[in-house]
Amino acid sequence: CPENNISLLRELGTHPSVSKRSTTPWKYVLNQDTNRYPVNIYEACCLCSNCLTVMDGRHIPDVKAAEIKVPIKAAFWNGTGPVVRYIHIAIGCTCVRRRSSMG
Repeated sequence: CPENNISLLRELGTHPSVSKRSTTPWKYVLNQDTNRYPVNIYEACCLCSNCLTVMDGRHIPDVKAAEIKVPIKAAFWNGTGPVVRYIHIAIGCTCVRRRSSMG
C-alpha cells in the first residue's frame, strides 16, 4: 500500500492503469484451478485495507477498501462430466463506508 509515500503516489498518479491511480489501488493475482474451466482467472486484490487521499496518501477515516465482485460461469469436472455454476470473482476495488453498528 503506498500510504504516506508521496513520491510513489506521484509516480502512480501518472500510471496508465486505473488500478494503480485509484484511491483504492489493486493488483491482479492468478487464481488457478485445474479442475475448473477456465483454469486461469486473474482476480483483483486490494493493496490497502483503507482508502487513500489523493493529495498525500493518508487513510481516509470511516471508509475502507472493498473488492468489486461479479459472477461468471465456470465449469467444474466432477468425475462424470462438467458441472457449470457461477463463481464470484473480484474485478477491482472501491471505497465504501464502514458498516455502522447503529440500526
